[in-house]
Amino acid sequence: MTGRWPTIGRIEGLEASDTDIVAVFDNRVVTRTGPFVGGTITAVFGDIRLDLRHATLDPAGATIQTTTVFGDLDLEVPTTWKIQVSGPELLGDVNLRAAHDPPDTAPVLQLRVVTIFGDIDIHPIPVPAPTT
Repeated sequence: MTGRWPTIGRIEGLEASDTDIVAVFDNRVVTRTGPFVGGTITAVFGDIRLDLRHATLDPAGATIQTTTVFGDLDLEVPTTWKIQVSGPELLGDVNLRAAHDPPDTAPVLQLRVVTIFGDIDIHPIPVPAPTT
């Protein structure tokens, strides 16, 4: 689709350090690799799936500001990251979908959320070590 509201259904292998994703009446699937320092995610009457399993989180951590209004965010992260969530949920939910126990020295991904009639599902997924 062209014009004022271009849409991209799938974005893979982004290597910029920060991420800004917007889905308005749309669905987005984004895969991130390489360094990751955070960003903003906005879903209004849309859904976003962000795969960070192969991204590298700075040892100092990163922050993602998320806003979901009648929309959903599925966030896939490695089990080696700590997750901290803060912010208001109005008739919406933030769910950590699997128990995980990252090391004490693990980097921290902070999610600052505002969700109104939306859901944020965080999926910690084991990532196999690269083979040499």
